[in-house]
Amino acid sequence: MGYVILNNLNIINRNNIMNERIISKKMNECELNDCSNKRTHGCFCKKHKEHYLLDENGMIINERFTSNISDYKVLSLKKTCESLHPNEKKHIRKLKKKELFQYFLIILKYSSISPQELNHIKSVQNIVKNKIKERKLLKIHGPACINREICNNSEDFYTFEDIKDIPQKYFFSYKDEKDIIWGFDIRS
Repeated sequence: MGYVILNNLNIINRNNIMNERIISKKMNECELNDCSNKRTHGCFCKKHKEHYLLDENGMIINERFTSNISDYKVLSLKKTCESLHPNEKKHIRKLKKKELFQYFLIILKYSSISPQELNHIKSVQNIVKNKIKERKLLKIHGPACINREICNNSEDFYTFEDIKDIPQKYFFSYKDEKDIIWGFDIRS
């Protein structure tokens, strides 16, 4: 591809010579041939910004998102939100432009999390859930609910069933005033 620079502002593309006519374009003009407005969005002016901000289906390109509500039309916001959340189409159709834009911002915020980051988030959530579960068990079932070997007795006082064989939901332990831990079946 051959380009010839006439001066700092004009460029001639040798492939654009048609019928012995030379088409020249200024460096800061819109990429569309009929438009001479100043570039603001990539190679396009404000009037033709959709060519830069939207794909061929009229959906917003995340990498080129400007965070400016006036750069987008309601139709492109609806199309994009509906494609990302197809189960919410009825809800999305009722939203106004400002609400759609906020909805898209939320989608964009949470979709920017990488799969690796999502796995880290899930593992932290599991750790926290397990700690909460452990605390609840300790509070409800007593200090020996996790480790039954710390009980002073090895079997239930009434049924003589081994402490380790008592189902978790029926096991109860407590610590007396001498700091001795006792375990038993709550049904006995």
